[in-house]
This record gives sequence, C-alpha cells and structure tokens, in this order.
Amino acid sequence: DTIQPVSDGRAYVAIIMSDLGLSSMATDRSIKDLPSAVALAFSPYAENLQETLERARKADHETLVLMPMESATYPKEDAGAHTLSSRASDTDNDDNLKWILSQGKGTVGVMNLMGTRFLTDKKHLTPIFATLQKSNGLFIETPGIKDSVAALVAGQTGLPYLTADAQIDSSVTDTDIRQQLAALEKKAHDVGYAVGIAMPYPLTFSTIKSWASSLESRGVTLVPLRTIWKNKPHHDETAPPSQEQLRQP
Repeated sequence: DTIQPVSDGRAYVAIIMSDLGLSSMATDRSIKDLPSAVALAFSPYAENLQETLERARKADHETLVLMPMESATYPKEDAGAHTLSSRASDTDNDDNLKWILSQGKGTVGVMNLMGTRFLTDKKHLTPIFATLQKSNGLFIETPGIKDSVAALVAGQTGLPYLTADAQIDSSVTDTDIRQQLAALEKKAHDVGYAVGIAMPYPLTFSTIKSWASSLESRGVTLVPLRTIWKNKPHHDETAPPSQEQLRQP
C-alpha cells in the first residue's frame, strides 16, 4: 500500500500529471517514466481507459478521472459531450456524472476539467458533490477558479476535497517550472503539504524527474494524494475532516 503513516510534521508534496489518455505516447511515458508517487489524471473520453487505468495502478500510480464541467466561456471552451452544466437539469447532470464515474472505475477520485462556470454554481454543484461523496473518493480542484464554491459545498456535503496550489508548467521553461516546484516546496515546509498539477509536456517530464531525485535532501517527500489527505487535519487549524471522511477510496 502506498499510503504512509500520519505525519509528525513532515513536509509533503503531491504532483498530478493531468490530461492523459488521449495521447498514447504521453500516457505511456507518464506510467513508465514518472516517479510512482505522481498521480495520473485521465480524460473520461480516452479509448480503452479501464485497461490504461489498470496499467497505471500496476505501476503504483494513483489514478484520477477528469470531470468535464462547463466553462465561463462556453461554447468557445467546451469540455465535451458529457459536461456537467448549469444549463442542464439535475437529471441530465446526474446521468453525465454516472457516465464519467463509470469510465474511471478504481480511481482514487476526480478532478475538474474546466469548470469556471459550473464550480461557481452552488445550486447545481451541490447534488453532484452529494453523489460524489457516496463514491468515497477525493475531489481535486484546479487552481485559480474565480468565485468557486467547491470548498464550501464540499464541506457541506462531507466530500473529501483538496485544492491544487499551482499549475507548475503554465509557462513551459525549465526555469519557470522549477520556480513553481520550489514554491510548492516552500508551502509544504510552511503548512505541511502542497499539491501541484502538471501537463504532459516533454520538458515537464524531465524537470519533474530531476527535481524529485533530490527532493528528500531538502526535507520534502513526494507522496500520493491520499497521503496528503490523510495528513491534512494535522496541518489545518480549522474544520479538520471527520474520521468518516478519512476512509480510503
């Protein structure tokens, strides 16, 4: 089992490699080449997804399925046929949610794909999070969603929730990626943990591998998301999750 004991104050960082499943080259490299502690997030639209998820799990990676959500710029930015939408009925959204979850069986949770509109819509988000809570998985929110109510609704519905701190390669240069990774390390030292999201760019792969190889020497451990979640109440001063919420997916 990859879950580590509850921390006595160590600094933990989790990295999620996102947007996988649509490029076999990027997917294969993520599974084979990245440290096993890096979580892998897959598009629900990927072909042969269950087979790919199984390969990732056999390589000791945690897996997530991306959850398409309506963007504020729809239809310019469209998350696809099974997008959860403020324009849709709760029944239609529930049907799409069930389809998404059926694509990602065995994952440790979900992460939003887009969602700058849907994650600000408490009315439509609440039943989605209530259903997700029953699936006993994590919800990971990408950084920078303005006016998001995800943390609030997660708290109200008892859904295990983490927000990512940074997209480490929004600027794809070695210097900028390392700067973002250094910022994650600093936050981990300051509050105990930090979460970063990466995209499957060739430079990102090599930079993460190089960075991770010397991470322990700087007093930080690269860990799975469930280790972050397990340790979260030890670092958060307010509203720690209940024991019931700490069930493992």
